[in-house]
Amino acid sequence: MADVATEQRYLITVGGHDYVLSKHEQGLSQVLVLTVDGEEMARAKSSDKRVTLGDDDRPDLGHLTIRLTTLGSVRRATLTRGDLDVDLDPEPGSKAARLEAKAREHPRLYAARHVVGAVAGLLVPLLGLGLLVKLLLGWLTDRLPDVNLPSIDLPSLPLPDWDLPDWELPGWVTAAVAVAKYVVPVAIAIGIAAHEVRRRRQQDQLKEQLREGAVAAEPSGRRTGGPNTE
Repeated sequence: MADVATEQRYLITVGGHDYVLSKHEQGLSQVLVLTVDGEEMARAKSSDKRVTLGDDDRPDLGHLTIRLTTLGSVRRATLTRGDLDVDLDPEPGSKAARLEAKAREHPRLYAARHVVGAVAGLLVPLLGLGLLVKLLLGWLTDRLPDVNLPSIDLPSLPLPDWDLPDWELPGWVTAAVAVAKYVVPVAIAIGIAAHEVRRRRQQDQLKEQLREGAVAAEPSGRRTGGPNTE
């Protein structure tokens, strides 16, 4: 039996059919169940971060792609029906629904968590790890005994005298490499955040068109109705 505290439900109505995704934990795996109009369509038990549910005998109903977080929570559930891709909505009143509401109220602020994470990932190794090493070395220095190592007279070995050319990377290359390791992760995070804001806006527009009947996914895979304004 599913634990109510860990169960998640996502819903949407498309083409006159009610789609419901239920997810609950079972051991270290997640049990995902897709129902359409109250009847179970597909089920899977998996620990993967990406799971697809569908019924090969009912291609007209499409299939559901679920993306999960590392801890097993549903990050996104997308229904693909024809050429229509639309995200299911978290069940009203759930924690996921409250987070979704905050994301809609402050889309850029919510998406900025990617940038904050990237910056933190750079600062922690630079500041946190350096400080930790400094404290550890100080602690060891105060506690390690002084040891007088014996003096060993090693023979002197002649080494070949090679005249190697004096060559080094141009200054601009060295500077670019030094800056890139800080700039690239932040730039990628900014790109992800911008894509998330744009995708959320497109999904809101698409769902509004679905509610108004301006967009429909037909079994043939054609998308009809008003154009996507994004």
